[in-house]
Amino acid sequence: MKMMVFFTESDFRNYKINSGAPLMSPYRDSLVITAGPPSGGGVVLLTSLNILNNFNFKKDESNSTSTYHLLAEALRRGHNNRSHHVGDPSFYRVPIDQLLSKKRTKEFIKDISSKKATPSSKVKPLRVLNESRDTTHYSIIDKDGNAVSNTYTLGYSFGSGVTIPGTGILMNNQMNNFAYRYGDSSVDGRAGSPGNRYEPGKRPMSTMAPSMVFNKEGQLILITGSPGGSYIPAAILRVISGVIDFDLNIGSATMLPRIHKDWPYKGLDYETTISADIISNLNAIGHNPEPNKTMGSTQSIHIVNDVRYGYADLRRPGAAVSAQ
Repeated sequence: MKMMVFFTESDFRNYKINSGAPLMSPYRDSLVITAGPPSGGGVVLLTSLNILNNFNFKKDESNSTSTYHLLAEALRRGHNNRSHHVGDPSFYRVPIDQLLSKKRTKEFIKDISSKKATPSSKVKPLRVLNESRDTTHYSIIDKDGNAVSNTYTLGYSFGSGVTIPGTGILMNNQMNNFAYRYGDSSVDGRAGSPGNRYEPGKRPMSTMAPSMVFNKEGQLILITGSPGGSYIPAAILRVISGVIDFDLNIGSATMLPRIHKDWPYKGLDYETTISADIISNLNAIGHNPEPNKTMGSTQSIHIVNDVRYGYADLRRPGAAVSAQ
């Protein structure tokens, strides 16, 4: 299973929300383009950016408690959006326009407190009338400026463990990504989402979110993406925010410590490179932080003054940057 993002300059000029196409949303003075359904990763990423767009960051606050708190609150709401109505748009009308609307964003923002974490029960799903870490991402740009952001996954390690005879091709195990408890009224979350229930020929929801960012002149400034299952949106959000909000180079933005805040779960996962004081502060306001080794492994290209800077995340071995 793979997710790729392609677009034209006219897409930038006339961006629109479409449940069956790549998703586009303005952030600050840029435009972020990412994967649409059946992946839910783009929904998480753009929901989070829509929320953060309403807050101002100081350049020296990339590693402050307040920044991590806002990232956590934005991600929790992004995963709430992902958990209910995302699925294969060929089978289910995914309400992308509502999930990413200004109205929905305002609903999310009104309950964010600067002094206290929001309980999952307070983050309500949209009411509509009607993943594993064994994944690969690569970002490419050629001499003519053609760019590709590609995320590819087998699901769990070695997928289903089945190889097509004579090909060496491993089969994935993406059936695991369907809403396996659809119809169970006691389940409130991705496992029971009506948009992602089992149906023949249907593509399952994932969290992949290969992404590109353009400036207000329509020029490509950033290609990025990551493996990492449900951690993918958090990893990409941290890189995009690091570049745009804090004016960091791609290496520094990539190596910023990461957090992950899902829904409807109580805790907050964090990389142990975060300051112990910040973790103590996050715990004090109710985030229930729990340590995690690493989150994702973004592979990015940052274009600054027509110079292309590639950076392979150091969190996983074997990643590299190549120029020809």
